[in-house]
Amino acid sequence: MPKILIPCSNCGEKVPERDFCDQCGSILDKKFTPAEATIAPKYPEKKESVVPRSSEGKSNSLLNGRYEVRREVGKGGMGVVLEAFDVKLKRPVALKKMREEIKLDPKGRRKFLEEAARTAKLTYPLIVTLYEYFEENGDIYLVFEYVEGKTLSDILAEKNRLKIKDAVDITLQICDAIGFAHGKGVLHRDLKPTNVMMTSGKHLKVMDFGIAAEAHSTFSRISGKDSSGSPPYMAPEQEMGEASEKSDIFSVGVCLYEMLTGDLPFPGPNFLAQKERMKFKPVRESMPEVPKELEMIVTKCFQTEPAKRYQSMGELAKAMENF
Repeated sequence: MPKILIPCSNCGEKVPERDFCDQCGSILDKKFTPAEATIAPKYPEKKESVVPRSSEGKSNSLLNGRYEVRREVGKGGMGVVLEAFDVKLKRPVALKKMREEIKLDPKGRRKFLEEAARTAKLTYPLIVTLYEYFEENGDIYLVFEYVEGKTLSDILAEKNRLKIKDAVDITLQICDAIGFAHGKGVLHRDLKPTNVMMTSGKHLKVMDFGIAAEAHSTFSRISGKDSSGSPPYMAPEQEMGEASEKSDIFSVGVCLYEMLTGDLPFPGPNFLAQKERMKFKPVRESMPEVPKELEMIVTKCFQTEPAKRYQSMGELAKAMENF
């Protein structure tokens, strides 16, 4: 059954009806009119062009001297996402124009750009490549590989939950991608279905390593609003300001739980208390056909103490090999 989408008052996106926005992490206001709610579309809506064009259909200016903006793809907690064309290398790219707040905090801006530089070194088939970043007219832009497809969040909004085999296959690919990043010293820190792009042939690419978490931190500090990420997917220690490889493993477990059941294990609003007490509905209560051993894997990912979880993405992937 398709999920209901409601508007987020912070970023303006329509997202699944729950306690928080899975785009920007803000608490959702459930007071909306029926006219404001919609059924999740089978295919994501395409936005119209956001730049002036000449009579020949070409944009009148290029960003950074090479990027022709075609249309707005969407908005999220980090800013506006644009589809663009690199006229020098003759290829489509995705541009992310960062929110205004990041320009107002020199320390946060520096840390964000340092994180972007680390992320740009990640070259792997299962990771969306960050080609470069640049500043123009005071705005910061990130230039990513353009990926055709839908996010895992889009697919879950459409299908609610996935077949066990598909959920396991997706999780194994996520483990592969994040395990590679961990090997390079990069944590994700904001893994959730909106940061997983599903391409053709059931392959995927993980995006927004590290930079999203750094951006959320800066936005929170400047605006005074809690924009620290997406609480339902964050490990308990992350909510206390600490993160490690085991924090990403917790988030992978949440994504796997959601793919198997169609629900979140820790729906809030008291996210931290629910995680610390491991207060969640066991997978097999919702989906008895899920093997007991797979349920145990999910439960181990949710352990409050990081030392009691799987200690690496490789260890988690090995535990799932037989499903």
